[in-house]
Amino acid sequence: QRHYTLDDFIPYLTASYLQQRVQEVAHRIDTDYAGKEITIVSVLEGARPFTRDLKNALKSKTQVVEVTAKSYEG
Repeated sequence: QRHYTLDDFIPYLTASYLQQRVQEVAHRIDTDYAGKEITIVSVLEGARPFTRDLKNALKSKTQVVEVTAKSYEG
């Protein structure tokens, strides 16, 4: 059985591509909601880096709300 290392990993999306897309999404949001306050709802803990990058890229007044959810037992 082969053991993989980080050297074997080939990123599907590069960091620069993701940052470019965040800028594009932020620009679209700023355009579509010009003059309005934006509320970003971040649901997953893993979404924090994306949410932070998006908030920083937005020119509009923005607030972030984090929601924690647990799956039900059963």
